[in-house]
Amino acid sequence: MMKNLRKLSAFAVILILIFSFSGCGSIDDSKVSSNSATDASSKTYGNFENGIFSTDKYSIELGSGWVQDDSTSDLEVAVFTRDSSSNSYSSINIREEHRDENAEQIDVDEYMETAIAQYNSMQDYEVKNSKNVKIDGRDAFELYINLKTSSQTMKMIQCYIVNGTDIYTYTFLTSSDEYKEEKSNAEKIIKTFKFKQ
Repeated sequence: MMKNLRKLSAFAVILILIFSFSGCGSIDDSKVSSNSATDASSKTYGNFENGIFSTDKYSIELGSGWVQDDSTSDLEVAVFTRDSSSNSYSSINIREEHRDENAEQIDVDEYMETAIAQYNSMQDYEVKNSKNVKIDGRDAFELYINLKTSSQTMKMIQCYIVNGTDIYTYTFLTSSDEYKEEKSNAEKIIKTFKFKQ
């Protein structure tokens, strides 16, 4: 099951990348920067210590019981899974996308509508709920998504945070069996997201 969840986590990252570069909302592909916040000698993106993940742009408090996966070290994506002592199959992905400073401001409502439409157009995905929120004073929205696999239904909570022309995407993925227990923790974690600028 853990192997399958890691595959789904990677798939969730791929979906985020597809949405980011496919013209979702008002995003212009030609204005996306490929700058990396990692040092070339580093194996993982960002710094994860004492349950807090941070980059030069933001920090977020995951708490104990999480480990960082280095499988996406060449991207501005951080992937976390529960440590081996846990029976949980939950995972968290955090991605940052930087756009040219001269890019148009992002219309959060339009971006949310487009993301919902894209998810609902894909087989096995259904957006069950969406809402506008504020994260560290920035406009954001959350999507609550069901993902059907061959063996079960997975649950995703995604939060898209707009900071100027940049977008930060937090994705929490878990099994339907764990969702009731994990949902409040996933929502608490996203509320700890803080910008450093």
